[in-house]
Amino acid sequence: MYGEGLGVRRDDVCAYAWLTLAAKRGNGRARGARVALARKMSAAQLNDVRSRALAWT
Repeated sequence: MYGEGLGVRRDDVCAYAWLTLAAKRGNGRARGARVALARKMSAAQLNDVRSRALAWT
């Protein structure tokens, strides 16, 4: 949803966070999508979202 902007403003950081949560729960498609998305993101964005995702889990 956030990665494609479906019904919401496109937000790669938010998309990565949700994909991380899904991947941690065993969703294989989320794992692949997260890897692809990470390739498009800056190091600063990845550091920010990884720290947020850790706080959520």
